[in-house]
Amino acid sequence: MQAWDVQRQNQGLAAAKNKKVDPRKRQAPSLEEPDRKRLQVSSWQSLQAPSTSDAFVLMGILELPKLDSSGLHPRFVQHIKENLPDIQKLDNRDFNTLPHGIVDLQHEFSDFKRKKAQAWAQSRRVPEPGSSLLHPSGSLEATIAHRLHQPSFTTSLCTGTGMADKSNGCIAMVMGNAYRENETLIYDHLHRRSKKSEGLENYPENVVECHEQFTQKILESSHAKVEVVYGRQVQARVLHSGLKITAIPLWGSFANIVLYFVHKDNFENKQPGHRFRKVLLFATHPQRMFYERKGGEIAIRQDRIPEAAVRIADATITFQADYYQAKRWREYVPPVNQLALYRAARLYESFPFEDLPEVRQEPQGVEAAPKQRHSGRWDEIFSPEPHSNEAIRKMLGEAIRATEALDQGQPTKWQDPAQLPPAVLTWLKGQKQVLFYDRPINDEIDIAITLDKCKTSLSRSER
Repeated sequence: MQAWDVQRQNQGLAAAKNKKVDPRKRQAPSLEEPDRKRLQVSSWQSLQAPSTSDAFVLMGILELPKLDSSGLHPRFVQHIKENLPDIQKLDNRDFNTLPHGIVDLQHEFSDFKRKKAQAWAQSRRVPEPGSSLLHPSGSLEATIAHRLHQPSFTTSLCTGTGMADKSNGCIAMVMGNAYRENETLIYDHLHRRSKKSEGLENYPENVVECHEQFTQKILESSHAKVEVVYGRQVQARVLHSGLKITAIPLWGSFANIVLYFVHKDNFENKQPGHRFRKVLLFATHPQRMFYERKGGEIAIRQDRIPEAAVRIADATITFQADYYQAKRWREYVPPVNQLALYRAARLYESFPFEDLPEVRQEPQGVEAAPKQRHSGRWDEIFSPEPHSNEAIRKMLGEAIRATEALDQGQPTKWQDPAQLPPAVLTWLKGQKQVLFYDRPINDEIDIAITLDKCKTSLSRSER
């Protein structure tokens, strides 16, 4: 059987995505109302809901409506039926018999560090100041894996630490649900922190290749039947990497979710008798969740991802069914002011002070030229405490719209904080510890530049 053409399949999914789905039907069959206060779900509780005559089990205990009544295009239905025998083989597979690609993860990481240093030397470039490598955390024998995209400098940990970093907001958010401490595999696609997470765009080609070779070894050696991949940049990289993949769209309460089945032929340790090695699930970048409203469409979909992973791979893993919809992740993520302090401290450590110009002493008796100074009113407007995540989400859209005149090249007269539009001024007051901790604010241009960066970050974090 030929692998489904991913490009054609994605075109069909785009059309299917536009189809209206009743939000009430998005809840998993065993996780519906009435108890929405605190759903701690495990395989021996609501995951053990009895099957109905209309249920269709795709993998594990992932129950869906019957395929012929799924509402999918007939071409998709036929495609799924053709691949069912190989999907069932993957479902029944014992990964303990998988030949080892990586025998010792620590030793393999040390070898990767050596090759990485050689790659940078060959490129005649150096990594960005303050960045550091991240060792994969968890076990290669874990049933579920999480792959992220270059965590930022927001951390309280020293350099050379593991990926399981609860002082980083995005990582802590992922670790708060469908995750077992010291067991679940969590790693980064490029295995390096970055100020702006732009390694795929800015690193030399040979360096990216070196990093991704190590990632391929992890994918090859992991026993995880399901791997959740976060962020569009990494997802696009996976789809265009040359990996042989078969895409299977889901339906029912898991509509708008696609299972990407990775073929065994992508790996050196392939085994006969199997066509598929594992399933990839594409999730929205955790950063986007900071700005999503409770119960929003993206939050609902984000909750369905770990639920599908648990139902497919390991029903004994505990998860919260409304973790993102109800913003349960707040219990696991450090407060925004603490995250800002972590990031500021890390940036301070990475600042190249040796590049600062030498201070020249004026000879005695010679009057120094008067220095140009600002009134200080811009820095005086800041509040002592930063805005909450919820407040930032509400304020940011209005503030961005108020600066669209700058984007269009129209002149502004914001020479003083008092002249700022109310939406921009309100947003700005709580941003000193978050966005402007490393620079003074002298005029409206500084504010417009930062808002533009916010727009860029938001667009990159979207699916």
